[in-house]
Amino acid sequence: MKQGRFLSCMYMLSLTLLTAFALHGLRAQATAAGEAAIPRIIVLDAGHGGADGGASGPDGTRECDLNLAITLKTDAVLGLLGENTMLLRSTDTDLSSSDAKSISQKKVSDIRRRVELVNAQPGAILISIHCNTYSQEKYHGAQVFYTPAGTAKEFGETMQLALKTAVDPGNARMAKAISPDVYLMNHIDAPGILIECGFLTNQEELSNLKNPGYQSRLAVTIAVTAANQSPEQSSGVSLRTYYERKDCILLHLLRQ
Repeated sequence: MKQGRFLSCMYMLSLTLLTAFALHGLRAQATAAGEAAIPRIIVLDAGHGGADGGASGPDGTRECDLNLAITLKTDAVLGLLGENTMLLRSTDTDLSSSDAKSISQKKVSDIRRRVELVNAQPGAILISIHCNTYSQEKYHGAQVFYTPAGTAKEFGETMQLALKTAVDPGNARMAKAISPDVYLMNHIDAPGILIECGFLTNQEELSNLKNPGYQSRLAVTIAVTAANQSPEQSSGVSLRTYYERKDCILLHLLRQ
C-alpha cells in the first residue's frame, strides 16, 4: 500500500511538473547549427559535512545529513535522465586540506576547495543543497537563491516555481539573489543556485525533510528542473526523456 501511494504521488508530481514547464514555455532546444556546445555538467553540492554539521533541528537532526540524502537522490535521478553530474561530496566528510587543524580552518579550506572544483569544470552549473533555520517555528518553505553569473536568475526563479508547484503549493517564498557574504556562491565562475529545502526549526517541515519519500519528491523536482535548464548547454535531456524513463526512476527511488 505504501509503495502504491508513493508511486501515485510521484506520477502526480510528474504531471504537475509537466504542466508548470508547459505553461512557462520551458523546453530543451537544439543548439543552433554550426555552434560548438560546451558539454554541461551539473555540479551537486551537499552543503556542510564532516567537521561542519551545519544547522540542526530541535531533535538533533544535522543539516549536513539531510543535505547529503537529498543530493544523492537528486544525483540518482539526473543519472537516469542521462545528465552528466559531479558530486562535491558523497559521504559525511569535508573537503578541507590535511593542513587545516581547527574547525574554523577546516571550514575555510573546505569552502575554498569547493570553489576550485566548480571552477575547474567547463560548462558547470552548480546546485548547492541546504536546509534553513530560524528563531521562530512558524517560518517554513523552500527558497532558492541564485548567483550573479549567466542564466542563474532564470534558473533560480524556475526552480522556485517548480518547488512551489510540485512540492509545497502553499509556499509563498520567492527566488532571491544570493547574499554577498556566501563565499561559495560568490566566487564561482559558473551559474549556480543554492536551495534551502525547508526549515529544520519548523516541526512539520523537519518531519517532512527526514522522510525518504519527501526527499524523493524534492529530488525529482530539482533534477527534472535542472535537466530542462540552460538549453544552450543541454545534453539533450527533456521532459519527454523523463517520461520515457519515469518508471525506472520511480522504481529506483523506491529501492533507496
